[in-house]
Amino acid sequence: MSLRASLAAFLVVVLPSAAQQTAITWGPEQAPVGCPVYYSVVNAGPASITFDPCGFAVYDAAGGLVFVPPCTGPVVLQDGEFHAQRWNQVDSAGQPVPAGLYHLDNPGGPTVVVGGANAAVAPIGARDFELCAPGSPGRPYLMAASFSNTTGIPFCGGTIPLDPGPLLRLSLRSPAAFQGFLGVLDPTGKAAAHLALPSNLRFYSVVFAFIVLDPAAPCGVEVSAPTHTLVF
Repeated sequence: MSLRASLAAFLVVVLPSAAQQTAITWGPEQAPVGCPVYYSVVNAGPASITFDPCGFAVYDAAGGLVFVPPCTGPVVLQDGEFHAQRWNQVDSAGQPVPAGLYHLDNPGGPTVVVGGANAAVAPIGARDFELCAPGSPGRPYLMAASFSNTTGIPFCGGTIPLDPGPLLRLSLRSPAAFQGFLGVLDPTGKAAAHLALPSNLRFYSVVFAFIVLDPAAPCGVEVSAPTHTLVF
């Protein structure tokens, strides 16, 4: 069975709208202190779009303006291309922000919690990811995917936030498609991952998480927070 047929057979959630032109991804939802946060506008095609990123900003829980990036002007996104805004958890003066809840793009926009986890995955566009675990630089990691995290997998008194299922098994067994899901974090505690999937998939809601082998963590394993995002 082909990879595309396998994914279709394992489908749990498809976001309706084959005609949807753009999608938004962001995260990590629970961001470790010091880990970049991304907000991406993705062109799901088939036509090109002109996108103006100058309205993007970051707001605190009370709606106060925290950060406005430099304005780069309109960009043209072809089918499958994306534009990602990166927020390094600083205010407009370049000073680190305190831990807490923040809104992206507008005062009621998507939320992230700075300091909400020790490790997490940030989606960049629809098929690229940045793993970040600042407290575990140079450690081996294993990332996986699932269509849900309702119950998770019990582990050492805690939970790995991914439900068992065919997609979880596929993500662990298909390194050609799930690239960078196994590796070693760099000296800053980061790593990159990518989904090399067919380009004509519909919209899927997927959960990603990873574990880090770290002797300093409970049971020798640091478990990341879950990240919910779109894959298409």
